[in-house]
Amino acid sequence: MIARDRELLARLARVNRDLGQVALRLMAAQDGGELPAGGLREVGEALSVLGGDMLARANELDGHTFPAVQCSVLCALCCAEPVTRPDQPRTTVDGRFCGG
Repeated sequence: MIARDRELLARLARVNRDLGQVALRLMAAQDGGELPAGGLREVGEALSVLGGDMLARANELDGHTFPAVQCSVLCALCCAEPVTRPDQPRTTVDGRFCGG
């Protein structure tokens, strides 16, 4: 197994380990029964990034690229538009924001 695949599986294992605690914290932070939008968005974005990375790696292993799958990653600021460069890591400006 190559280091990149090992890191991807390690990230998945960390999510699996911590997701229950994250859900409990979100439930505890409810205001009048409503979930906190910011916390919910943060968890959703983190899960989306991991899912996108897993799909991108699967496509790479299959020898395919599907821009529509990669473009499903939305801008961290507006949450409506696709990021400018879905082929760039989410840790870069182009991989995180739409530029609009």
